[in-house]
Amino acid sequence: MNETTAPTADSPTLRTTTRDFPAKFTALNEAMIALDDQLRGLPERAAFDLRLACEELFLNIINYAYPSYAAHTKGRIEIVWVDDPVARKTFVTFTDTGIPFNPLTHPRPKLDTDVFRRRVGGLGIMLIRDRLSDLEYNRIDDKNVFSFTRNWDE
Repeated sequence: MNETTAPTADSPTLRTTTRDFPAKFTALNEAMIALDDQLRGLPERAAFDLRLACEELFLNIINYAYPSYAAHTKGRIEIVWVDDPVARKTFVTFTDTGIPFNPLTHPRPKLDTDVFRRRVGGLGIMLIRDRLSDLEYNRIDDKNVFSFTRNWDE
């Protein structure tokens, strides 16, 4: 499903796009193509950070939110993207139907530990935390809802 909402009288400059994908590796390419369309016209650094975060979240959902094959066949990932050129910000929300998981409670990796003794995982979430703002996780109606903001000028 691809739905684009036109600006309204209340928010004449906002551009909102909602995309829905199956929670499968085969959907990653389609999701990244759609994402690249959204990134056109944004400042280079903001676009880089947004692409990195969205790809990481998409892959984490596919890898961890659906522990069984049966769950994968029904799993969905919805991405809502809002560009606000006046505020020079992008707001993104990922919603999935997978098992509960709050990435914000995942411990930060200990980068000062020898790489061979370091616990695997957590680097992607660390990058998201460091490059984005207003990160928020909620569990709503048996769905994971993770949202964040990227200021264009930072």
